[in-house]
Amino acid sequence: AKHREQLLPWNQQLDRRLDQIRAAIERLDAIEATWEATAANIEPDRSTGPTATRIAAVRGEVARGRATVIEQRERALTVRLKLVDPSTELSSTLEQVETATALRLEEVLRAQQSPLWATVSRNLLREEWPMLGPHLIGRFHESLSYASEQVRTVVLQLLVFALLVWGLRSLRDRARERAEEDYDLRRGQEVFEHPWAMAFVLTIIATSSIHPLAPRSGAFAAIVIVALAILRIGKPFMPQAMAPLAWGFIAFFLIDRFRDLLDTTPTIDRLIFVIEMLGALALLLWLRHPSRVIEIPRRLRHAKFVRLLAVAMRFSVGILVFAIVADLAGWSDLGTLVGSSVLRGGYVGFYLFVLYMILQGLLGFALVLWPLRLLRSISTHRMLVRRRIDWVLGLATGALFFTVLSAQLGVLGPAMSGIEEVLGAGVSLGALSISAADVIAFGLTVWFSFMLARLVDFVLKEDVFSRVKTGRGVPYAVSGLVRYSLIFLGFLTALAAAGLELTKLTVVAGGLGVGIGFGLQNVVNNFVSGLILLFERPVQVGDTIALTDAWGAVIRIGIRASVIRTFDGAEVIVPNGMLVSEKVTNWTLSDKHRRVEVDVGVQYGTPAQRVIDLPVGVARQNPNVIDEPEPKAFFIGFGDSSLNFKLRAWIEGFDDGYSTRSDLSVAVQQALADADITVPFPQRDLHVINLPASTTSAPK
Repeated sequence: AKHREQLLPWNQQLDRRLDQIRAAIERLDAIEATWEATAANIEPDRSTGPTATRIAAVRGEVARGRATVIEQRERALTVRLKLVDPSTELSSTLEQVETATALRLEEVLRAQQSPLWATVSRNLLREEWPMLGPHLIGRFHESLSYASEQVRTVVLQLLVFALLVWGLRSLRDRARERAEEDYDLRRGQEVFEHPWAMAFVLTIIATSSIHPLAPRSGAFAAIVIVALAILRIGKPFMPQAMAPLAWGFIAFFLIDRFRDLLDTTPTIDRLIFVIEMLGALALLLWLRHPSRVIEIPRRLRHAKFVRLLAVAMRFSVGILVFAIVADLAGWSDLGTLVGSSVLRGGYVGFYLFVLYMILQGLLGFALVLWPLRLLRSISTHRMLVRRRIDWVLGLATGALFFTVLSAQLGVLGPAMSGIEEVLGAGVSLGALSISAADVIAFGLTVWFSFMLARLVDFVLKEDVFSRVKTGRGVPYAVSGLVRYSLIFLGFLTALAAAGLELTKLTVVAGGLGVGIGFGLQNVVNNFVSGLILLFERPVQVGDTIALTDAWGAVIRIGIRASVIRTFDGAEVIVPNGMLVSEKVTNWTLSDKHRRVEVDVGVQYGTPAQRVIDLPVGVARQNPNVIDEPEPKAFFIGFGDSSLNFKLRAWIEGFDDGYSTRSDLSVAVQQALADADITVPFPQRDLHVINLPASTTSAPK
């Protein structure tokens, strides 16, 4: 199927070329017809003159050009015929493979061959054994012949390998120099410690597509190199107790791939498969022995991954026993299916584990280097970013594990077909048709728009507004507008992804207008009021405001309502329309300066100017009091028991009002005491009046 897809663009390109040639021939025929008509209309006395000669020359050039174009058409048709045959042959071969695969799956529960201990199997082993050596030698010569034919490609791979080794060695040296600065750099250093192995893996992965027709023996050699290189790279990331399991996975993987070369000796293939299963079973039983388990560190034994691995090993022991018995009894297809699934799951999981650890180290290394370390969103919240990256890597690794394993077991195609059928199921309501895929696409798109809005908002706050000087409240307004815009665009995209034509939104808008007319006036009013608050900014996040029944700090301005946190700790949800249409006292709109007043009363007879100077001096010594406007004291009147004064001072922090007033009151009291100025108690004069006895007697 892959080769057929590669041939398809070539066929399309040839079809376009043939269309161009056909159009060119038609133009040449039209030109020839024009000149032929011109020659027929020449007067008889000019039929041998220069005009006739010129016409004949032009017609000759047109004829030669037409012959050249026809020759090109013949060449293109020849090439296209050469491509049609392979395409047809590939399609036929693909159909045969699909048919054979279906029949093989139907017969998997049947015994296809004789038991391995039977006389027939022993005779087949005797016949196939002498063929094994020449067969492998032929495979080896086939690889050498292919390599000699692909000299340029091999040289290109060697150049890529050399460049990768040079670049990875440079990165390793750089990581070693800075490895002591940060833990993430040490993890990155472990990745680059084996540049040769890393270069082998990257070269083969990057250039494997240029060898679509490589023989199996050449592919096996590349697999051996990659397997050993991955083991070398992943060794620093594995606990010591897992090392035998990793070596076992690599060994069984190579044996499994070696069996692909034994297509002409099926009985020997069965024997090697049974030996492979026995070796894997022995390894698992040895690793699960109590004397081996006790060597694993306690903290590692209780890790979730190790517990899951222990369950998988226990389950795999039973499957391997079943695979061995099935293959020995002649149920080779069934035994190979279940046995290979265990081993392939093991080494695919090991490869992806190493890949996960490598990517984790590389990304952690990249976060502390230029240019990512210049971003405040990363440098300030690096651990949060690491956790998010690890979560995404873990999710991607798990999905890739199940995908690769399903593809190797041959169940990926049927599974995808089943998923497509489930996603295609839906309901129809008149002209509207909704499927499960539409609902999932809608939900995922809306979720992604919310996540994107949060990410953009986070980047704006950390890396844009922290570096750009703007007016107070502008960052919140801009980030809010960007957030709502992204969510709105995401909602429209989700509707389009769900298959709803955006032109039909006019019906939704009409229904929305009717809804607004009947009962959504307050919702729309609060939404528009929220936009007014964001753009006009009469109230901003962090302001201290006073309403009729609430006084506190604004902590959020939402799309419908704002949240005010009172000084008692309560959170009051206020509709945005109230903040726009009603009277609101904003204590911190322009700045957070606040005037603090302290009333002072002294006894009669105290010099007024002395009392005025004393509180002013106390205020100037307080660190919270600002110099401009300067603190002042006033004599405000004669009280019943005291001379009354008032101290007025301005402070910079609004939240420090009560504490500063308390500090000033205490300091003024101490200053009055030090100056022997008395603060009087309230005084009242009581006059006793003696009335005559006749006046006090009771009335008759």
